[in-house]
Amino acid sequence: MTRNGLYRFVVAASLAGYIFLGYLLWIGFPDDGHDIQVCLFKKVTGIPCPSCGATHSIVSLIHGDISGAVMENPLGILLASCLLVFPFWILMDWMKKEVRFYKFYLRTEALLRRKYVAIPAIMMLLINWIWNIYKGL
Repeated sequence: MTRNGLYRFVVAASLAGYIFLGYLLWIGFPDDGHDIQVCLFKKVTGIPCPSCGATHSIVSLIHGDISGAVMENPLGILLASCLLVFPFWILMDWMKKEVRFYKFYLRTEALLRRKYVAIPAIMMLLINWIWNIYKGL
């Protein structure tokens, strides 16, 4: 992926995430019973995916409930961190005419290709997936 393509994708995804979270908070999610299911995998199979519950997790974080966020889906904490940091990192790169975020992406991608990192990461995702199924998300 090119630098500009990556930056456009991350900014667009972050903006979509902010708009979706804003909408959910505006309608009162999750306290008043609104249940907006956006997971295509769950709609098709009836089984939650590894990331199901991540939105609930982020909303719990916004409300200051860290333990609730972890219980909903630990990936939500990682996603929330990315939503907070990545757009501003890209903005700083753009303002300073640097490519630090792109270099970080390339290093991370290379690291994830190594078996000693990839296998534990896959195992953690599988454990999270089993946890989501067990919770009945």
